[in-house]
Amino acid sequence: VYYTRHEAGEKGYIGQQVLNVETGRLEGPLREIWPGTGGRWPEGPHLYRIKGKYYLMISEGGTSYEHCVTIARSDSPWGPFESEGPPGSSQYPETVSASAAEVRPDAKGRSCRRAQRLGRPSGNGSR
Repeated sequence: VYYTRHEAGEKGYIGQQVLNVETGRLEGPLREIWPGTGGRWPEGPHLYRIKGKYYLMISEGGTSYEHCVTIARSDSPWGPFESEGPPGSSQYPETVSASAAEVRPDAKGRSCRRAQRLGRPSGNGSR
């Protein structure tokens, strides 16, 4: 089991340690596994193992319009992690200020995330 977290503030990184589930103690040093794509405050890591690959999803950019969700891939939970596309890239070019996200595949293996879209109401369930 891995304990994965934000470390070192605004220009920080995602760090990871082994968590011993029997003792509840962290083992070994905190290791930097990914600095993100260059956005401020790389935080909120989610580490997934899907079909033999490791995916690290984080939030970056603070809490305003530069906020985005980025994903990187590796063959190991310790990295090296690589991402595709520029920071905050999206298949929806009108998306801004992407919020926290979670991988929840549907029957076709697709996933969704929360985001605000330009010109659309936020928070009232409208589309």
